[in-house]
Amino acid sequence: MDAATWAVLFFAAAPVSAIFQVGYAEALFLLWLFLALWCLRQRRYVWLYLLIPLMGYTRPGVLAFALLLGLHGIHRWRMRRREPLRIAEIVHILVLGAWAVVVGLSWTVIAGRVTGWPDAYFATELSWRRGWVDAVDAFVPFRGFWDAAGFWFDSWGLGRITGYIVLVLLVLGFAAALVFDARVRRLSPEIRLWSASYAVYLLAVFFPQSSVFRLAAAVAAVGRGRRAPVGDLAGRRAGGLHRGAVVVGLQHVRGGEYVLADPVTGRDSAVVGPTR
Repeated sequence: MDAATWAVLFFAAAPVSAIFQVGYAEALFLLWLFLALWCLRQRRYVWLYLLIPLMGYTRPGVLAFALLLGLHGIHRWRMRRREPLRIAEIVHILVLGAWAVVVGLSWTVIAGRVTGWPDAYFATELSWRRGWVDAVDAFVPFRGFWDAAGFWFDSWGLGRITGYIVLVLLVLGFAAALVFDARVRRLSPEIRLWSASYAVYLLAVFFPQSSVFRLAAAVAAVGRGRRAPVGDLAGRRAGGLHRGAVVVGLQHVRGGEYVLADPVTGRDSAVVGPTR
């Protein structure tokens, strides 16, 4: 099997892949995400007008895609001599970026309208942190990771300062891998820009606890890229996205039961249990 097939196989069989079989939104979100990344790579911008709201209303996270579109536009502008950038494409990128921001921020409006509390969305998000840190009255970007680094390392007896240092080193290490690692650099620009965008999004809004592994599944392509032979990555990047979308889509719910699909043949391999 080639590198793309191995990447999809490892992704579908990883420990965190159990979330694809239970009542989380990750499987459907990743289906829309992989299709959106494939469309972005193929310059099929029109399809993104549909995929962006599908992603955004499956679960929060489409603001990361808005950032990706901004970085994608900058990349296309810089590379316009190698790949011509038409006026229509510029318009699509700008409008899609604004569309993604509108969809992402609409969660706050919807939650406020339904509950009658204008700050319902942020109050709900901040309530998840109260089991670990003191109550937070207002949302401050990037505070979640900073507070969590201090809390967890202090709980482990290593001290808050150690947590802050480790957090900074992890961020710098991830950024360095995206920029300098030869195998990661052979991934498509869309994958690397998405990984950077999603990492910034998580750093800005998330308080890391057990769900960090589930949420990190959306940047799995970077890890797979570092494990694959350099030569195998060239020319197969879009294939991995396409197959990944198919594999996630095959892990479906049918007839009131969760059905696990074989990631290679696509045939049903096990029935896990009722969806109720």
